[in-house]
Amino acid sequence: MNNISSTNQQICERCLRIDFVNALWALEQGKMDPQGIILDGDAGRFVSGDEATCDLCNLLSNAALSCSISDSEAQGFELRAFSYLQNGIGVRHTIPGAQDSLMVVVTSKNTVIFDEIFFDDYGYNGKYYVVLTDGQPGPLKPQEIPALFDHGRARLWIDNCKEDHGPSCNKPVASAAIPGMKLINCNTLQIEPAQHGMQWIALSYVWSPQPSSSSAQVNCRLPSELSASVKDAMTLTRHLGYQYLWVDKYCIDQSNVSELSDQINKMDLIYSNAEATIVGAAGPDETYGLPGVGSTKRFKQDIVHVAGAAIINMGPHPAVYVEEESRWWKRGWTFQEGLLSRRRIIFTETQAFFECNTASWIESLGGIELVKDRQSLNWTKWKNGTFLLSHFMGQPETQAPTETTKHGGNELLENPAGDSMIARRLVDFFPLIQQYTTRSLTYLNAAAGMLKILAKRKPS
Repeated sequence: MNNISSTNQQICERCLRIDFVNALWALEQGKMDPQGIILDGDAGRFVSGDEATCDLCNLLSNAALSCSISDSEAQGFELRAFSYLQNGIGVRHTIPGAQDSLMVVVTSKNTVIFDEIFFDDYGYNGKYYVVLTDGQPGPLKPQEIPALFDHGRARLWIDNCKEDHGPSCNKPVASAAIPGMKLINCNTLQIEPAQHGMQWIALSYVWSPQPSSSSAQVNCRLPSELSASVKDAMTLTRHLGYQYLWVDKYCIDQSNVSELSDQINKMDLIYSNAEATIVGAAGPDETYGLPGVGSTKRFKQDIVHVAGAAIINMGPHPAVYVEEESRWWKRGWTFQEGLLSRRRIIFTETQAFFECNTASWIESLGGIELVKDRQSLNWTKWKNGTFLLSHFMGQPETQAPTETTKHGGNELLENPAGDSMIARRLVDFFPLIQQYTTRSLTYLNAAAGMLKILAKRKPS
């Protein structure tokens, strides 16, 4: 994606006649028809590519609903604008002060019903919104993605989760150090034994196929050569206000079979007790880095300015992009790591997004940082349903009496016997195994932590 500045962009005469400002006014006045507003009744050029030199035509050429392109071209095409808050993918609940935006799509003229099916399909492939160039940022309002990741915003995501989301995201942490666990001190670059009271960030990433030095000896410094993802994760850990980072390559002695087996069996504790997990879902492996944190640059957004409005390409929803494109998503180990984590900051080539068991935020939309009265949010009712992994572990659940073990695991106090309970656990188990077995596996016990969580989990 390319950021097209307002000074060097080229706009054709037909696009200059599109009245985006009037459509924005209709939206603000509550006069937006459920069927949308026709912005251009002759929009075939967005499908045919006739105006190849027009920046707006090129931008909107990908805004056609896939279901409408297959319709009869004889009917022609039109450019329509819809309310994002009413139709946008992932918007199931609003938040105080939410600011609506125009969702711009190209449809065939014989399309008579516009429902969520269109917008779900559209949202997976790319979104386009229109916002006033002089407009102020607001909750759920599209915004330009900065070149550098805003770690202050990420800290707010984490703090909001810890302070307001309740037991769904804040189950009791370990009351004793996890035996044998080691952590990287991001200030001294030493590998230290984990002590009770230490808080840590975990890294989930794809190993490079190239051999690299690794060590987990206590009081040993990290090697001088580190991959871009590990270096960026250490930088981000410090920016988030934490001192310790867990990276399997350096915190587990890979040459010690006994230690490797022991720590693999504690993966559920390591990831579920981490304050957050940084996920390197961009690029082929750890050599790529975390875009926007270190030297790895982000893909830029496409933005075109037209008389009083800015048309912004939001790109595909990052969670969907990860599922469809990321190598990280296809690995057995990383699937487990993402599943076990209570908070995830996931980096793609274009932007980062945050998800926990209650909420999710993406950089391209105004979020919790713009909500003035955060205490007014009812998080129990607000639970989002679009997280990458939440349809397995993040849905609202009925609490059963539990007892916290000293290492942070939850043991059921109720009698686990009974066919109905077994059946409910199998409902959880089979989708996870189905997902797991589609991934590239190096070790079959890459699911050990996931299975331990399911063994402990109460019926939902």
